[in-house]
Amino acid sequence: GDKMPEFGMPEYVDTWMKIYKDENLEKVGKELAPDLDLVMGTLTPAKPEVGLDEDLCMLMKLEKGVLTEVKYVKKEEAEKATLLVTMPYDQAKSLFSSAAGGKAPDLIPMVMSGKIKVKGDMAKLMKYAGAMPKLMPIMLGLLGKVETIWPDEYPPDKLEDFKARLKKKRQELGV
Repeated sequence: GDKMPEFGMPEYVDTWMKIYKDENLEKVGKELAPDLDLVMGTLTPAKPEVGLDEDLCMLMKLEKGVLTEVKYVKKEEAEKATLLVTMPYDQAKSLFSSAAGGKAPDLIPMVMSGKIKVKGDMAKLMKYAGAMPKLMPIMLGLLGKVETIWPDEYPPDKLEDFKARLKKKRQELGV
């Protein structure tokens, strides 16, 4: 059967997209934010003790409110996105876990306190300020539906194995 995807592995983002389509979330996005075109990068800074030897970056494309692509990318590509969200591993884990528990976290205080850093084209972002709060819970709820294996929960030998596999995957993907 399917094993649960590990955070950082390609299966993780593939599972996202599959759930997004299965749950028909395209329709929701189209209705809530029909004019939202956004390329968003995320950066999870390196933290070797949890399995991330290097920064891990993702790119998400939204077209007319619809998520069309999620993939791992090189840092330079993530930094070119309209919006770059930097979120430490522990923060990401607690956010996604609370989303999994059905609670859509309020991101604003986290941004204000600097736990999550957001940089990019703020003017463009302001234009979408009305749609973003409506879409965010959906995106986070989607994350919450991906049952994730968090590598920091592995015993040391499995963690080393994870690091080696992640390194190999990243080489294959060129990220």
